[in-house]
Amino acid sequence: MNKVWYLKRINLFRDFSNEELEKISASLMEERYSKGQIVTPTIDQDSIYLVKEGDVQIKMSSESGKETIVCNLVPGHICGVFNAKSTNRFYFYAKEKSQICVIKKEDLLNLLAKRPKALRRFLKELFKMIEEKEEQITILSESNPEEKVKSLFYFLARKFGIEREDNLVIRNRLTHRDIAEMSGLTRETVTRTITSFKDNGLLSQTKEGFWVLNSPVLENN
Repeated sequence: MNKVWYLKRINLFRDFSNEELEKISASLMEERYSKGQIVTPTIDQDSIYLVKEGDVQIKMSSESGKETIVCNLVPGHICGVFNAKSTNRFYFYAKEKSQICVIKKEDLLNLLAKRPKALRRFLKELFKMIEEKEEQITILSESNPEEKVKSLFYFLARKFGIEREDNLVIRNRLTHRDIAEMSGLTRETVTRTITSFKDNGLLSQTKEGFWVLNSPVLENN
């Protein structure tokens, strides 16, 4: 996949000329992952990670061994979450064959300084990421398992969902273990909660493995 063609798909670079995108692409480093591959990147607070293709989870493992999904990255998403002083271990998990591009923050900021519109979009994207992290913290702090799982599905629906009739389809294949690692619950608790939601018509799943939220029912619960 051509780097310039890929960069044009990212809203952040929409106003850049092909010549400018060529310069950006020249500074991008690429990493390819096979399905199921686990990669521990060099802890680098000075880089931004862009998903070119595939589906990648960024996970955090605490000293006690508890794993948490920090974020799900699909094509067009950006992330820069690593804290070099943290005692937690961060790593990438490729849910499918994936490709990531890495760009130095300084290089990106130098380019954005010459493009006010792009800089505003970057700031909006940054504020959006902060809001998402705040919402994730709120979800993790919720004590009721059912409310926690319901809030997580709403969060995922806003981020990855598409409307289909009266329902919201989350275009991201997530296992019960994934949901457990996002919510801080055990997989067994997540399975019981999801089974209850399905039995009550709140939730279903497509043949492709996508989760479907029955919006009117959820809103009334």
